[in-house]
Order: sequence, then structure tokens, then C-alpha cells
Amino acid sequence: MTIRNPLLRLRGAIRKMGVEEDLTDEAIDAVDDLSYSRRESDLKFERMMSDMRREMAEFRNQVILAIVLVGGLIIGAVGLLMAVLD
Repeated sequence: MTIRNPLLRLRGAIRKMGVEEDLTDEAIDAVDDLSYSRRESDLKFERMMSDMRREMAEFRNQVILAIVLVGGLIIGAVGLLMAVLD
């Protein structure tokens, strides 16, 4: 029968290398503490995606503002040019 839990498989592999039981337990506990569950990973991914969406919205707003300003300047320059040439 194969062991399906990755931590139990890792524990067995470490024990086969000749590491003492105490050190094996300590290593497995450290790996378990650093591991993320599926739910934690999904929440982290959703948080990253919401941050990215917010940054993209800010960038889009800046681009639209820049286009409006440049357009206003061009229209103003053309109006001034027409007034001067008349």
C-alpha cells in the first residue's frame, strides 16, 4: 500500500537516510508550518488578482487623463493658431 500523504512520504524518506527520529519530526513540523493549504493558496491568489485589477484600473485612469489633457492642449493650440491667423 502506498502512502498518499506527502508529509508521511517525506518522513519515510528522511528516516531512510538515517536521520534520527527527533530531527525527522522537527523537519516535518517545519515543512508543515511553511506549507499552505489549498484555501490559503486560493485566498492569496485572489488577493494578488484584486491588487493587479486595482493597479490596472489606476493605470487606465492615468492614461485616459493623459489623453484628455493632450487632446485639450491640441484643441487649445489649434484654436489659438486659428485666432492668430485670422
